[in-house]
Amino acid sequence: TNNANTFVSYYPYGAMVALALDLTLRRDAGGVTLDDYMRAVWARHGVTEIPYTIADLEAVLAEVTGDAAFADAFFAAHVHDGGLPDYEPLLAQAGLKLQRRNPDAAWAGSVGFDDDDGALTLSSNTTIGSPLYAAGLDRGDAIVSLGGVAIGGEADWDAAVAGRAIGESAAIRFVSRGAERSAEITFAPDPSLQVVTYEAAGLELSAAQRAFRAAWLGGDAADGG
Repeated sequence: TNNANTFVSYYPYGAMVALALDLTLRRDAGGVTLDDYMRAVWARHGVTEIPYTIADLEAVLAEVTGDAAFADAFFAAHVHDGGLPDYEPLLAQAGLKLQRRNPDAAWAGSVGFDDDDGALTLSSNTTIGSPLYAAGLDRGDAIVSLGGVAIGGEADWDAAVAGRAIGESAAIRFVSRGAERSAEITFAPDPSLQVVTYEAAGLELSAAQRAFRAAWLGGDAADGG
């Protein structure tokens, strides 16, 4: 299968949309939260066991917020069109910073490896847009060398990638479907993200951010706990 490039689970995606909705409500809806919305959905469709459609869920959001335009815009952007929310300003309200996990690290792609008998074989699909994908490698290919350095296992690969700079190119040799091939791979910035508190990032936490965080996550969280 090519699930890495064609499939998105609705479980984490739904959680992402719910997070964005909660933070947007807390910012724009005068104290309404995701909890209020879910209680309203439960009262309308859960207790009554009345089936619901996406349009019904939008209608409940419009009712809870008193703002049909808000509900329409949110559903249009993040449910119907599937656009990703801009989490950076949403999280900043709570003094949380969204940032690159490894901003200076070169990246070849997020893949799994089988490290057996001195050969390093890709055990998962390369993802569209990653350097390994652009170089023509995919699941089942065995990496022979990178930049002229033999790759006999995952430790060799990690060391070879760690020694590269973002934007740097190197020759990569690999065996694909029984034939040895060569290509050029250009290393990209690591796209991995992380969320840290303003305190951990050395940024000043405002009183408004502290209050928002406490209301959202609870009292202990207001102090970065």
